[in-house]
Amino acid sequence: MKTGYFNTLRNNIIEGAVSIAIGAPKYVNIPYEYKALAPSWPLLNKFRKDQITEAQYIEEFAEQLMKLDPVCVKDDLEAMCGSREPVLMCHCSPGQFCHRHLVAEWLESTTGAKIHEYTKGDVNRAYGYAK
Repeated sequence: MKTGYFNTLRNNIIEGAVSIAIGAPKYVNIPYEYKALAPSWPLLNKFRKDQITEAQYIEEFAEQLMKLDPVCVKDDLEAMCGSREPVLMCHCSPGQFCHRHLVAEWLESTTGAKIHEYTKGDVNRAYGYAK
């Protein structure tokens, strides 16, 4: 499994691309979506309006993820994509704080899966960032 961002799809076809955002841009063809891994509108709006810090965002998003069974999520993503590798996609560019890195951290810590960043390979993730 991998993570990536939508802009990558301007020049690449990723058959296992799965949107984990509230909405995907019109310029990309995303064959799959998994809305349970998207941040809620209220959470996203509070963050965009600087009403909460990154730490508060992480805490609230973790509460959202705790309602999900990580093994079922991983199984769902793999079943959804069939023989294609799931690539969890959202809007944020590399280097930005992003919920996809929080999702990857959560899946890695709860299922033991290793999740790479598309085109980057192995990355160290911490607190919503990948390095």
